[in-house]
Amino acid sequence: MEAALAYAKPIVRGGPVTDGVFAAGAFYRPTLLEVQDVNTEIVQKEVFGPVATFELFDSESDAIARANSTEMGPLAGIFTTTSTSAVA
Repeated sequence: MEAALAYAKPIVRGGPVTDGVFAAGAFYRPTLLEVQDVNTEIVQKEVFGPVATFELFDSESDAIARANSTEMGPLAGIFTTTSTSAVA
């Protein structure tokens, strides 16, 4: 996760729990990262933890290309300002 900060902009930055009852375990606070390049490791590799990437796109075809650019894609979400959209 720390390596991803070299190429990703943290929108919501969590990190390991360092205090309280969960500090003794392997607990990680939720993190959301804005990523420009879909070829970066944080996008291409599966992350075990509450870490998600946030990507902007210019067109529907750009969004589809980004979604199809990874080997792993167990979950994805699309938020738009228009009421009509098609997902292929």
